[in-house]
Amino acid sequence: MVRHTRSRRWTEQELQALLDIWAEPAVAAEIATYTSVRKPVFTQITDRLNAQFGNNWHRDQISSKVRDMRKLYRTLFEGGKYGATTRYNWPYFETMQKIVGNETSVTPQRSDRGGKKGASGDDRGDVSPDGPGDEGNYFSIY
Repeated sequence: MVRHTRSRRWTEQELQALLDIWAEPAVAAEIATYTSVRKPVFTQITDRLNAQFGNNWHRDQISSKVRDMRKLYRTLFEGGKYGATTRYNWPYFETMQKIVGNETSVTPQRSDRGGKKGASGDDRGDVSPDGPGDEGNYFSIY
């Protein structure tokens, strides 16, 4: 059995290169699809990053980084809907908005609330005015 260890942190140059590749329309379109066909695009991204930086990234590491960055973007974006300003502390927010902001993913409204009021006294449920919980250090995905 192969034991996976935590990989090293990404440098700013590596993250920017990943975002530059991801921002290419053809790559963004492939990543945005939710089918098993996505695997080849991560292999291509991995090959390009490894060639550029001389690393030995694996396709799954690239896929995980993309998933984690998309999740963080959406968390910060959703938090901004309720007045949180933490999203502006993440240096990649604007770039992610250009890449992921156009995806046709909408958070569905929960209809099972039954008119219950959240802790803040409104219909939003238990969402705090600062957004969806304390995510700690937003830079931890590096």
